[in-house]
This record gives sequence, structure tokens and C-alpha cells, in this order.
Amino acid sequence: MRRFVTVMVACFAAVGFANAALAQEQGACCYDDGTCILQTEATCLGASGYYRGDLTACAAYEACCLPDDSCIDADPDCCDELHGGVAQGIGTVCTAAEACCMPDGSCEMIDPECCDEAGGTAVTGKVCAGNSGACCFADGSCDDDYDELCCTEAEGTFRGDGTSCAGDDPNGIDDVCEDAIGACCHGDGSCTDVTLAACQMAGGTFKGVGTGCAGDTDYDGVDDMCTMTRPIPAFTGWGLAALTLLLVVGGVVVMRRRSATA
Repeated sequence: MRRFVTVMVACFAAVGFANAALAQEQGACCYDDGTCILQTEATCLGASGYYRGDLTACAAYEACCLPDDSCIDADPDCCDELHGGVAQGIGTVCTAAEACCMPDGSCEMIDPECCDEAGGTAVTGKVCAGNSGACCFADGSCDDDYDELCCTEAEGTFRGDGTSCAGDDPNGIDDVCEDAIGACCHGDGSCTDVTLAACQMAGGTFKGVGTGCAGDTDYDGVDDMCTMTRPIPAFTGWGLAALTLLLVVGGVVVMRRRSATA
């Protein structure tokens, strides 16, 4: 009886060791489409997968931004090791491509998660215009090769497909931008949207390409766009003399009071 029990124990132990060995032969297998499956190394490699090693495990899928800025939902380790991508974190998923404005003004249609990863700015619900030209800014500067959508998002004025910046002549505004519309503030507090040349001819102050009159919402008699640049009244002639006299008299009064209290 003892021999029988010993044999049975040995058999169960052998089966247990065999099952353990079989389990150790399995690991995470990554595939090109982002999927991850627990398989043996032989099965994984036979199906052209990438075997991560014995006892490795698959994790919940995340948005994976690939080097070409495309996006796939993948196991985060597979994203890094097989695809050379960057996993975007737990709970993220790839979504429909949207316009992504790059720092150089160009535009790409990519997943919003990957837009941020690429250093761009996602424009929700928009598509790239697909053109390229000069973009004029309120400070008079101009940048080439801007997509029209990205120019607008940067608060610039797009000068048309195929246009190029021309340089300053120098009046502070790139020549290609001079016929663009902007707010022109007048001495009476009014404002008109005109070109730089028209504003100068009218003796106004040009607020920059792409700016616009805002209206007098605070009812102070000056368009809101012009409020911060309203000229300070100048003192000339008798007015300047009177101001000087007031300052001198005020100074004398202050000095006498100080002497009286000393």
C-alpha cells in the first residue's frame, strides 16, 4: 500500500511539474496590429509575432502613437518594444484624425492624442485646409508656408495659397501684409477696418493686420480696440506755463509746511 501511495504521489508531482513547465513556456506575444496574446514562443514566432519572453503578460490596451504620427490601440509594452511608439496612458484610445497645427504653421491630419505627442496643437472638429501661403500677424510680421486653418488659429491673416512674405520696406509691416485689413483708430475715438495705407492717409493709428474694431461697449466714446492707445493731451504754450507754475507753487507750499513742523 505504501508503495502504491508513493507511486501516486510521484505521478501527481510529475504532472504538476509538467504543467508548470508548460505554463512557463507561455508569454506575451505582440502583433503588428497592436494585439497581444498569451502564447508559447514557438506559436508566437510561427505567426510572425514578437515574443516578449516567458511569463510576461499582456496589459489593457492604450492609444499608441507611432513614429509616423499614426495611432493604434495596443498593449503598452508592445507599443514600445515592437512598434517604437509612445503609449498615451491608461484609458486612452485612438480616435478619428483631426487637424493638427504644427509650430511651423503646417497642418497634419492625425489623432488628437498623437498631435500633442508630436508637439502640435489639435483643432477639434476641423480638417486641414490643404494649402500653403504667407500668414500676416498683428505685429506686422509674416511667416511663410502656413496652412490657412493654422494661420487663422494663430490669429493671423492668410494672404492666399502660394503667397510668400516679402520683407519690410521698412514701415514695421511686411510688404505682402500692407494691403490686409486691420483696425484703424482715429482721434475722435472712432474706429474703421481698413488697410495700413488708408489708415495712414486718414491720420489714424493702425492696430495691426487682422485686428478689428470692437465697438464702444463701455460707452466712453472710444472704440474698445482703441481705448488703451488713446493719446494723452499735450500741454503747449500757456497751458504748459500754467502747469509749471502750479508745480512750483505746490512745491513751495510743501516745503513751508515741512519747515513749520520741524
